[in-house]
Amino acid sequence: MAKTLGEIYGLKKDEERDGESYSIHQFNIIVDKTIDELDVENVSYLLRQRLFPEVSVVKGKEFLKENPFAGKEYEGELLWSLASWDPFPNDYKAMVKEVLPIIEEAAKDHEFEDEDVEIGYIRTLHKIKKMAD
Repeated sequence: MAKTLGEIYGLKKDEERDGESYSIHQFNIIVDKTIDELDVENVSYLLRQRLFPEVSVVKGKEFLKENPFAGKEYEGELLWSLASWDPFPNDYKAMVKEVLPIIEEAAKDHEFEDEDVEIGYIRTLHKIKKMAD
């Protein structure tokens, strides 16, 4: 049976403060999940918090390969979450570079909801390209 992130990293829930913030609530959810059970929202949270790159970057890459516009709250949320990890850990730059051509190609033909969203997405993509160099 696969171990949960709590078991892997020796983490415990903060049940007393669970309702105090989104961050604590997400942490409590993630502690009980295995790596395979993590969804886009969980991985976005881990990336924004700069936690466990060996999990968050790997899973983020998998999700972005499947859907370069993945996100729970808005399209491109996962990509933005990845870009928030600046400077990017050197050990994971090659992994990110691997998915960039897929994202760039998808962005060419994508119908964004409006011009501002498109500009933000392209800027985020350019930021990640610089981070991965």
